[in-house]
Amino acid sequence: MDVAKLTWKGRSGDDLEEFTLFRGATVSLGRGNYNDIVLIDVKTSRRHANISWQEGVFTITDLDSSNGTFVNEIQITTPAPLQSGDQIKLGDTIFTFTPGASLDEFMETRMIEPSALDVIEETAEVQEWRAEAEAIIRLDNLVKDYESPAGMVHVLKDLNLRIQPGEFVGLRGPSGCGKSTLLNMLTGIDRPTSGNVFVAGQSLGKLDENQMARWRGKNIGVIFQFFQLLPTLSIIENVMLPMAFCRMWRPRERSKRAMMLLEQVELADQAYKLPSKLSGGQQQRAAIARALANDPPLVVGDEPTGNLDTKTADLVFALFENLVAQGKTFFMVTHDISLAARIPRVIEMLDGELRENGSRPRP
Repeated sequence: MDVAKLTWKGRSGDDLEEFTLFRGATVSLGRGNYNDIVLIDVKTSRRHANISWQEGVFTITDLDSSNGTFVNEIQITTPAPLQSGDQIKLGDTIFTFTPGASLDEFMETRMIEPSALDVIEETAEVQEWRAEAEAIIRLDNLVKDYESPAGMVHVLKDLNLRIQPGEFVGLRGPSGCGKSTLLNMLTGIDRPTSGNVFVAGQSLGKLDENQMARWRGKNIGVIFQFFQLLPTLSIIENVMLPMAFCRMWRPRERSKRAMMLLEQVELADQAYKLPSKLSGGQQQRAAIARALANDPPLVVGDEPTGNLDTKTADLVFALFENLVAQGKTFFMVTHDISLAARIPRVIEMLDGELRENGSRPRP
């Protein structure tokens, strides 16, 4: 058995998600965004369990999780070999383990030539397939059209994009080229005319508005140019608000977590002030803490430094770099050429099309 798969109920609660296991690999499961399988179940630990290849079989090991790891309702205390149909329970999430065929047969189902080596090595084709499966942002033939008095306006034109977990990606382009519309697609605020949007493994087109709001609150942190802090709430209350909305963390833990996040952005001493009492740079740092409230795997910035002076923008940008260093994926719209030069991957948008690092838009 070279290949197996895990299946479990998707983030929407309806569709099944699937993850392929390869012989020789180790796959980690938990709530931390550095895991191979990232769970949103609050009853799971940040590093809950892993599945590895040991002595010819896939084996699951508990990683000192707070609620334990169960196989067929039996809590495991030592590494346990997995068999076909085993039910693995982490918190309230239940996985089904299904052995697959050989790697050769697996590759044939995807029209990929298998490696001739006895020891499995990932060919360029397999690496491409894995990158496709693991992309945190995936756009497939995305189109967005609007009706206007002058006729149909083609805002986004057949976009295809892949962004991997842990990437820092910038988006640049002139006003009116479609940047804001693209952000609205990624955050589920707007729907495409055609094509598909996948974020953190979820097809956004399969969620209704209520499901979308809950899913967005848990999986995407958004940082706005003008902060969007609620003026009648203190800074710490602003940070706690997404936790309450998504029912994340226990009520008594929310203020503790909010203070921890404010300490990370060096605002703990401003926690009980209203936003109007803070400078622009301080308000943006508070907005960053709020975006991280539910530990989302993806953070999106809509011109997050556009309302700041150069020195403050540089300090805030350093916070973004630190988030990426911690394993977050960061997607940022910016007009600032000097900041864009510091972003590892920059995508340019022109007339509703994407190009990377100066390459010409495809026809």
